[in-house]
Amino acid sequence: AIGQRDLVAVDRGGNGQHGRGRRNPGLVEDRDPYRLVDGGEIALGDSVQGELAPGVRVVYTLVIEEDAVIDIAVGDDDAILDTYLRVYVDGATEPTFENDDIDPGVIVSSALIGIEVSAGQTLAIEVAGFADVETGEFTLVVIESNGDADEEEDGVE
Repeated sequence: AIGQRDLVAVDRGGNGQHGRGRRNPGLVEDRDPYRLVDGGEIALGDSVQGELAPGVRVVYTLVIEEDAVIDIAVGDDDAILDTYLRVYVDGATEPTFENDDIDPGVIVSSALIGIEVSAGQTLAIEVAGFADVETGEFTLVVIESNGDADEEEDGVE
């Protein structure tokens, strides 16, 4: 999933070096530099924990085995981590689906409800903090949809 988008090294400033000596020096050039971290594979029905740091986006790969309607939610136990969720389908370079806040100004966790997916598709699920500055632990949940956007997402508010 990470290799499907072009990564461009960006100078973090100061000494003109591009992450020399680091295992994963690539940053993506955008408004603000950020680094993609491979979170591994996730399956329908899974719940995984991860951690955000400033300038880091964690990417999980979901391979769709059969046609389905799914919900994807990310947040923390206290519902204070301001997350941003992006989903790229089949190697897209721009997000196919994205969400900042479940309820803007009220619930700052992120969720995508009722996404129709087809067998054979590969989704890159990117978890980030708002403006790439949030820090904290998160839970990512991918479940079959019941179609109700008003219900709590398996403990992710």
